Amino acid sequence: MDRLESWQEPLAVLDQFFQSLSSLISKKKVIKEYYASGHLFHAFFTEFIRLMEAEQAKIEKLDRESKVITHLTTK
Repeated sequence: MDRLESWQEPLAVLDQFFQSLSSLISKKKVIKEYYASGHLFHAFFTEFIRLMEAEQAKIEKLDRESKVITHLTTK
């Protein structure tokens, strides 16, 4: 969760970019900022997917261990 929280500031930059897109005049500036924002979002998305997969694996492990413990204690 801490790693996901660390993305709040960079994602705020993305949000600000897309909200101010209409005020940008220079095509070159729009292209440069769009390209940078795309890289930032891709980095976030890759990290988000990796973290979600890791958390899913932890949940599955806990679920398996819970079943083993429950099975052993019911005998």
